[in-house]
Amino acid sequence: MRKIFLLLLLLSVLASGCEGSVVFYVPAVAGGEGGFIQARMSAWEGNSTFFEIPPYVGITTQNSFTTAVGIAKKIAKKECSFGISFPEKEVKNVDGPSGGVIFTVYAYSLLANVTPREDAIITGSVDENGAVGSVGGVYEKASRSKIIGKRYFVAPRPSISEYMLTRELEDENFTIVYISNVKEAIDFMFHNITPEAIKLKRTEKIPEEDNPWTVDGFDGIAVGMIAKEESELGNLSLPVEVYNYVEESISIQKALLRKGYQYSAANDAFVVLMDIRTIKDSNSKTLEEKAREVEECLNATDTEEKREDNFEWIAGAEARKKWAERQVKSVRAAKPELKEEKYILMNKLEYALGWCEIAGQLNKKGNGRVMNESVYREKAKEIIDEVEREVVVVDAVEHVENAKELYGEGKYLAAGYEALFAKAINDAETGKKEGVKEEYKTMWGKLYGSQALFSGSAEVANLANNLEVFFTEVEDEAVWEEKEGDNGCGSTAAILAVLFAAVMAKKSIIKCFL
Repeated sequence: MRKIFLLLLLLSVLASGCEGSVVFYVPAVAGGEGGFIQARMSAWEGNSTFFEIPPYVGITTQNSFTTAVGIAKKIAKKECSFGISFPEKEVKNVDGPSGGVIFTVYAYSLLANVTPREDAIITGSVDENGAVGSVGGVYEKASRSKIIGKRYFVAPRPSISEYMLTRELEDENFTIVYISNVKEAIDFMFHNITPEAIKLKRTEKIPEEDNPWTVDGFDGIAVGMIAKEESELGNLSLPVEVYNYVEESISIQKALLRKGYQYSAANDAFVVLMDIRTIKDSNSKTLEEKAREVEECLNATDTEEKREDNFEWIAGAEARKKWAERQVKSVRAAKPELKEEKYILMNKLEYALGWCEIAGQLNKKGNGRVMNESVYREKAKEIIDEVEREVVVVDAVEHVENAKELYGEGKYLAAGYEALFAKAINDAETGKKEGVKEEYKTMWGKLYGSQALFSGSAEVANLANNLEVFFTEVEDEAVWEEKEGDNGCGSTAAILAVLFAAVMAKKSIIKCFL
């Protein structure tokens, strides 16, 4: 590590008003390793934001910086123009939302003419309301901060798996401080006020109104998912704070279910369940054993025919099977050496297996006539081409690639589904945000519409609206065929599927995983 990384702050306030600049280091992850990118922020009279190029500054980072500056201005009650640059020549591009909190802190330092503490590193995304969101690579960033001698690492409140991993880094000389909003970050960085020491805490509020878009059969699905959580919790020894967090999560899920938010309850249960399984399997299975388990599931999961009452479910199942395939391939391509690297990859494999299991439950025989899917070949191609031209957000690219692979396999509904998934991510990150509609009639529209209503996520609202239009058109344009020997018997699929991958340590925003 270069010596310059030991100097994480050079603050130079040239004058009062809006004249000043600050050089600081933003924690980042590249090639699976933690590090820092030098940033220089300047302020002057005006009311604009600017980005110096090169390097290329991705749209996600641009939005993150603009949002951070806006929040800092509100807190400081002052208007200035701001610019940011990343002057190191070896940096070719900068993208991602994880600089949101640190941008806010240093913008505030220029506006208020105050100096933040130098013994802490910060990561975390931030939204327009000042809420701090999760980001990827927390362990790598925290580990690198400890190596260079920092006393504190300030991060968003963690998931269970993140907490179990990062807690091993803490000792008498290194503490991780968890925050939920920008005010807590500013209080800690400028006033030495430490947030309430609750590292795992649920902050969601149960909606007062019942969910208006319920789907028959989903109560049982959510109940079943919660039961799996309770079963795993009863068979696993956990730190008391983790145990309490899971119990609190289960309580929230049951409350959501009572209010009719079936998808939100099942989705939350799925996410917590994947973290619990990661803790369990990390101590009992190798990555190779887990990867084979996923591959066995994939090989055993065959796609059923799309019929009048199950075509949306089958399309969703095909998409999730593709998620699992891509995830296990990425893990197999990795070369982990450290314990923490293996832990993170195990979490990815748990999600892959979870998606595969869901795909298997979705692939049930339906009733009615068989869909002639080739009718949608051109429609799917048009959607993929349009979305591929628009996409500038890194997180959306993987879904475009999935869409193209599914298209090549003749799975045109799933291809359209994945392309619209990419579009929802890209639109939300580039400022094209839609609200929740007054009514949804398609299955996926109802599911994601209700999740958007609960979470307030623009990304999920975009997805709900995209899929509502898509599957409405699919049904209107459908060509149905009678199959010889078909007696119309079968069972209708009714199982919830989870939307976003983490993480990957991904990404930032409230996401759906089931």
